[in-house]
Amino acid sequence: MSKENLGIFQYDKFFYKALLAIAIPVILQNLVGSMLNMVDSVMVGGLGKEPLAAVGIANQIFFIFALVLFGINASLSVFIAQFWGRKSMLEIKQAIGIGLIFSFMFSIVFMTLACWIPQTFIGIFTNDPVVIKLGADYLRIVAIGYPLTAISMVYSVGLRSIEKPVYPLISSVMSLLLNTILNYIFIYGKFGFPMLGVKGAAIATVIARILEVTLILTMVYRWNLAVSCKIKDVLRIERQFIMSIVKVAIPIISNESLWVLGTSAFAVVYGRMGTDELASYNIVQTLDKIAFVAILGLGNACAVLVGKQIGEGRKDKAYVYAARANVLAPFIGIAIGCIILLVKNPILSLYDVPEVVKDYAGILIGLTALITVIRSMNFTNLMGVLRAGGDANFVLALEALPLWLISVPLTVFCGLYLHLPLPLVFLISQSEEVIKCVLGYIRFFSKKWIRDIVPDKREVFIEELSVMQ
Repeated sequence: MSKENLGIFQYDKFFYKALLAIAIPVILQNLVGSMLNMVDSVMVGGLGKEPLAAVGIANQIFFIFALVLFGINASLSVFIAQFWGRKSMLEIKQAIGIGLIFSFMFSIVFMTLACWIPQTFIGIFTNDPVVIKLGADYLRIVAIGYPLTAISMVYSVGLRSIEKPVYPLISSVMSLLLNTILNYIFIYGKFGFPMLGVKGAAIATVIARILEVTLILTMVYRWNLAVSCKIKDVLRIERQFIMSIVKVAIPIISNESLWVLGTSAFAVVYGRMGTDELASYNIVQTLDKIAFVAILGLGNACAVLVGKQIGEGRKDKAYVYAARANVLAPFIGIAIGCIILLVKNPILSLYDVPEVVKDYAGILIGLTALITVIRSMNFTNLMGVLRAGGDANFVLALEALPLWLISVPLTVFCGLYLHLPLPLVFLISQSEEVIKCVLGYIRFFSKKWIRDIVPDKREVFIEELSVMQ
């Protein structure tokens, strides 16, 4: 075994301290973010299965929006992490500026469509007229907060990439607290307010988003953090700089878009199978998103540390850091799976839905606990390692092809044509994870993913000068 391989298993106090310093706030922030949707789901669930299904579908639409938005900002995080390794502060601010422009434009388009034709969006996932009506009422209001989410996400991703994840955590916690209080007031009509049901949940969410973006902007600009982009920074952005980011962004955005459309296709199948199936799936999805935050935290922390080492020119150390994260991933997945099983019954008891819905949800939660182990390995390796190393095109192919060539066709066929039971259809939908795991680790050990996508400007100048001579 080489010295490099031995280094993977050696105790490195700095690595684990840095990993936890990034991962824990990211985990907590994403937990809070997921709880925002869960609060809506649980509180509205007290009104019956139709409101629960309606809000679940609207949250699935938000999930589509957020994943594409995340794709835009994930490409920026690759650059920002490497810029941070070189202490290139102007480039960090310019990357934030680019993210704000593209994210805000996308959010305006998505908000306009969601407010204009909400029934069309909801109708993709179900043919139940009651669910469509309630979902449209909720979506038309909650979509107003999409641009606010876009701004918050740009700064949140930027702050994580410069190892300052505590600031977005603070804003998310305050937002969750406000959302919970307002949900109780508006949904059930407390303290003299009218009972607004699903509309009340949507209003509470928008107000909470306003608080979140206000707090994060105040902290960034009051303390003049590295991501505090100003108009003058945006005006100095060179075309070549934009194109270098776009080159990396296209496969990452395509990756997130194709993945979220694939997972949305699963929701469409369950919705067409019946309202009971859709309601049970929405319960599981809410829990799954909360459970996934630990995996997300490890992947994000790994991406920052690996990207920073590559930016500093330490490719061997980047590989060792990546390997250590990959070793941790299955253990994190096992721990999360056990927690899912432990909280299964308490979570199900929160929902006032028919027993058949709870029975389906209980089985799906058990399957989710098993699948979480391999999902943890895949996310850490693909998003935390390969993508952070600049291997976005490979990750795009590995994420999209098994999903669209295997999982989606099989799920549609088994759910809508063979009419197999929901648990079996759900298990079939996860078949792509095995393929991604095997091929992803083969790519990792090849080391072909380690790429410096933001070469030092002095090196570029020397290369150009030598060509001229």
